[in-house]
Amino acid sequence: MKIHYACALLLPVALGCGKRQTALALPTAAAAARFLETASFGPTPAEVARLQSIGYEAWLDGQFSAAPSGYDDPAPVDMDLSVLQQRFFVNALKGNDQLRQRLALALGQIFVVSGNKLDDPQAFAPWLRLLSADAFGTYAALLKDVTLSPAMGFYLDLVNNDKPDPVAQTTPNENYAREVLQLFSIGLVRLNQDGTTMHDAAGAEIPTYGQTVIEGFAHVFTGWTYAPAAGAPPSFPDDTRYDLPMQPDEAHHDAGEKLLLRGVRLPGGRTAAADLDAAINNIAGDPNVGPFLALRLIQRLVKSNPTPPYVERVAAAFANNGAGVRGDLKQVVCSVLLDPEALGESGAAGGKLKEPVLLISSLLRALGAESNGNGLPDYAAAMRQKLFYPTSVFNYYPPTYRVPGSTLLGPEFKLRTGPALIAKASFVNDLAFGAIDGTRIDFAPLTNLAGDPAALAAYLDLLLLRGRMSAGARTVLITGLASVADPDARARTAVYLVATSTQYEVQR
Repeated sequence: MKIHYACALLLPVALGCGKRQTALALPTAAAAARFLETASFGPTPAEVARLQSIGYEAWLDGQFSAAPSGYDDPAPVDMDLSVLQQRFFVNALKGNDQLRQRLALALGQIFVVSGNKLDDPQAFAPWLRLLSADAFGTYAALLKDVTLSPAMGFYLDLVNNDKPDPVAQTTPNENYAREVLQLFSIGLVRLNQDGTTMHDAAGAEIPTYGQTVIEGFAHVFTGWTYAPAAGAPPSFPDDTRYDLPMQPDEAHHDAGEKLLLRGVRLPGGRTAAADLDAAINNIAGDPNVGPFLALRLIQRLVKSNPTPPYVERVAAAFANNGAGVRGDLKQVVCSVLLDPEALGESGAAGGKLKEPVLLISSLLRALGAESNGNGLPDYAAAMRQKLFYPTSVFNYYPPTYRVPGSTLLGPEFKLRTGPALIAKASFVNDLAFGAIDGTRIDFAPLTNLAGDPAALAAYLDLLLLRGRMSAGARTVLITGLASVADPDARARTAVYLVATSTQYEVQR
């Protein structure tokens, strides 16, 4: 089945995604499903039809105004992150704020906090709420909230980071200072606005900062501790508290001069809060942030190998949202999702391998599953993505990971091992033929089609593959289904064969 993407131009309009000279035409079913693969946890027949009726921009505006699904504070008896993992899948499957959740997942894989060090659900729930609340704000506000988050403070050793002590011969901890620059904002080398690497006259890469800058930021991030208990005076270090941002203790802040990015020097004698605000603005204003964040959000939402012009267009949206605001994440995500390359209208090929949590959620959403999320985190973990437990501050996979044997970037391929593929097949098998604790699928609609193997194959092609099934695969599938006599077994077999195919693994 050939997919035709709608690309007719309409009259100029002003939209929530910024002022556009032209509005996008209403999408075809295939184009709507493709878009929902990038902007949600997977298309459903109902959501595809709704998007077709209202268009991309109206759908996005509705998502921007949708109330967050949220994460309640776990009960005192909850001792690990399992209750939050289950809630994640419930939100992903049924939440109305699909775009906010999908973006929060992406941001959580850039600004990493891991349960491998912080497995207290009372600490992790506020962190998840922070990512959700800041998903449509500005980058600078997000970066400041991340920096003052007690979860991040604990994970990367910013909390209780003390000023230098010449007697004890101690210096400020540099952990957060390194990671906020390398992984959360600008990276190690200077970038052109299209994401390509800058080189000096000798052809060498140009570094973004050196050790003295790391030391400058490490000294900025001194004097912050947990908020005191209600009614109690602040102290340093204060008792652990995760429900409020960290607070400063000036006696433990280094008030000396500090070197930041691009030769900026903070004068001495300033407060911890003043130094922090200056440092956040220094980072957020760096030219590298736009292309750095553009590539990472495109990779998390749309494709692993965007063209340089695509990155540059998103970086331009970061630099100016059309109203003079820098780092407007709402405008950035609009630029990521509505770019011709994202919508498939540019002719640029490519896609991305579905990470396990997206493969699970997209299949369940397509099949109309009812689930309390109970058994799903274990399946994701078996596929090497233990939800909220990334293996390091570099996430489950670095953005620079390449497809084995290829020059193409493919971050998620780092998880695609033999055991992970077996685990994926086991998940689909349990879904189709066995039982998953807390999850139920009604196979009756598919069973009703099973009398005609060709019709069943065509329906699943549209439902799960957006009509991309090859002619050869379709022939093999129909032949195989014809050998299964029982209609219910035939429907379940069809789901298993399509959902375990390599075509279903790829979002493109």
